Amino acid sequence: MYLIDTNVFLELFLDQEKSDKAGEIFRKIEQGEIRAVLSGFALHSIEYILSLKDRTDILREFLFAISSFKNLSIYFTSVEEDLEILDIMEDSPLDFDDANQYFVAKKFGAEIITFDKDFKKITDLSVTFLS
Repeated sequence: MYLIDTNVFLELFLDQEKSDKAGEIFRKIEQGEIRAVLSGFALHSIEYILSLKDRTDILREFLFAISSFKNLSIYFTSVEEDLEILDIMEDSPLDFDDANQYFVAKKFGAEIITFDKDFKKITDLSVTFLS
């Protein structure tokens, strides 16, 4: 199982430089080639950023698409878990967003797929860096 970091989806939806790599991951999830988890925090971040960029058309397509993906789970943390994430943040070099991704990946035993080099500071979790 893989946790897909927020930046992977944003790279694709904002048609940035590495959108082809992000698109490959999205297609693999869509076609059932890999099982993935998306944190609720990441989902809301994607929604927020796309709405700020006036890309609600893409956001709507994304939400419709992922609602039908049978091999994509979305996990929303509880307040108690957010307190644990805060502890992770305070005890590691990760900010809250990255600590949230780390927490959810650990919970699911998932490997993180990301463009974020901050995860190079993590040694107790598998991370695939897209380049």
